[in-house]
Amino acid sequence: LKPDGMLLPNKASIFLTAIEDAKYKNDKIHFWDSVYGFNMSCVKPSAMFEPLVDSVDPQQICTNEQKLWEVDLLTATKKDMQVDSAFNLSALRNDYLHALCLSFDVTFSQGHKPITLSTSPRERWTHWRQT
Repeated sequence: LKPDGMLLPNKASIFLTAIEDAKYKNDKIHFWDSVYGFNMSCVKPSAMFEPLVDSVDPQQICTNEQKLWEVDLLTATKKDMQVDSAFNLSALRNDYLHALCLSFDVTFSQGHKPITLSTSPRERWTHWRQT
């Protein structure tokens, strides 16, 4: 980066929460129990571990949100880019936890007015979605 140069975005964070999503589980996981009458349940374990990028309805959130990682991209080293974080989520209601949901925020704070783009399920939907 050129001295006094700008890096956009210049800050990033990753967050974790848990969600209830019985409809997805029934539609996409239990679907394998009978595919046009054939028992394909052997596919279910693989389907359960496949990451899903989709939008999450805020009503599905059933735990607090935990920040897993935060970095200043202007000063980050290669080691800073490794994400290895313990976490502790607390239930917000008595419900099933069907999935962990990752989202990220990036901040553009070097301009005249700082702007944060959030992919949190609590924020307005973006094309980035959640994982």
